[in-house]
Amino acid sequence: MGSVVGVGALIFDDVKTLIGLAAGSAWTLCIFLLIANSRERNRISELKKDVEVLKTELANARRQADHWSSTAENVSQSVLTVLQMGSTGAANPPPRRRPRNPAQAAAINVGAIGDDGVGEE
Repeated sequence: MGSVVGVGALIFDDVKTLIGLAAGSAWTLCIFLLIANSRERNRISELKKDVEVLKTELANARRQADHWSSTAENVSQSVLTVLQMGSTGAANPPPRRRPRNPAQAAAINVGAIGDDGVGEE
């Protein structure tokens, strides 16, 4: 604004003209600043809305990550249990039972019937 009035002082000698020039440039600057302020307020309000959406998405992502973490923990515990059962099961096999029927015992020895008493195909 000062440079506009300074250039105007070189061109015009009348004080009223210089005051009018200063007032006009101040008014123009005021309008420009109002427009810029309005645009920035709109932009800030949009950013606030985006922040709220991102907060909600972050909360959902954390909740789902907790769920996945607990699911992964359950799966790992199940796998560990199965592996432990497998390692102890091989060392201590279940006791074999003897069939009550002697004919069935003979068939098991020949291989016609499986260990569980059911015929093999």
